[in-house]
Amino acid sequence: MALTELELDRARDLEKRLYMQIVSPAGFVQESLVMHVTNENPLDAWRTVTPVSEAIALLDEGLALLGDRTGERAASTRATLAARRDALQSARDAYESLGSQLDGQAARVLITRVAQLRAARKEAERTVELASRDTVIESLAELERVLCDGRALCRELVALGRAVAYPKEKSLPRREDFERAKASTLALANRPGKRPGVIDQQTALEQGAKATAAEALYWPVFEPAEPHALLTLRFDRYRAGLEPSTAQAAE
Repeated sequence: MALTELELDRARDLEKRLYMQIVSPAGFVQESLVMHVTNENPLDAWRTVTPVSEAIALLDEGLALLGDRTGERAASTRATLAARRDALQSARDAYESLGSQLDGQAARVLITRVAQLRAARKEAERTVELASRDTVIESLAELERVLCDGRALCRELVALGRAVAYPKEKSLPRREDFERAKASTLALANRPGKRPGVIDQQTALEQGAKATAAEALYWPVFEPAEPHALLTLRFDRYRAGLEPSTAQAAE
């Protein structure tokens, strides 16, 4: 994903500090990961990795239960669960590659690159200083190549800071929604699916009206392969409740 203009500004700020010897290579990498807006170090937040691991396990469970079920809603749920799972896994992988104390393999590589770039710039500037008329153009070009590598590294570090950002707690899938979807769906599925009674229809309508998006997402995970009138009624009622807000957003 391309960097935003705000992130590019952050990369430009980092470039100004990249070659400052007062900041160690490890300190520079640490500084580069700090979120520009909140001024928080994402590695600190990852000390509580358990909620993310539990969320990934929950999404894996949902995907396993959904299996290869066909149908538009099953496909939509599968895509949503998989995307959320991949995003959480990607963030956790980024954190684990860095390590809580920048002691991971990826962190060590980045720290080494910072040190090498500093040495390369120093050498390139020395070469420019001592260049003759015949060699100055190539010497300046080599210096620009080194500086270009530095800018690329700063952009890479900003992107890494975004990738390793700890997910917001409210965005993590919750076991409560999963279990609520399971209980309500199985209860309806166990009622007659053909020519259901008035009470059962009312129950389905109430569930559809009151359900949150977080709960409704898991409905297809527990729905039977065969169509069921009550489950269809519930979903139609839920979808009808979304239409006003959808229309308003479009305006």
